[in-house]
Amino acid sequence: MSGSLAGQRSALASQALGRLLHQPWLLHLVGGGTGEEKAEVLALTRPLGRRVVVHGPLPQEDMAAILRKVHLAVLPSFFRGLPLVVLEGLAAGCR
Repeated sequence: MSGSLAGQRSALASQALGRLLHQPWLLHLVGGGTGEEKAEVLALTRPLGRRVVVHGPLPQEDMAAILRKVHLAVLPSFFRGLPLVVLEGLAAGCR
């Protein structure tokens, strides 16, 4: 995931991944966040253990390198139409 580490969006992703613990996967959280929202996201992902890598904000070239390695890019959002990170993920080969 990329963008801000917002609680409601990350909660959905964390819940969905919690149901897939029998499958092999690794979650890369990329983005910024401050205060309570960031703490909430980190608390939500703590039960997922070592399957979560928290990168924080990254330069564009580092984000592109991650997108080239992953199989799936997820941007849970209730408000975004077509954010740039979705297009970047598709260009990198994510589904």
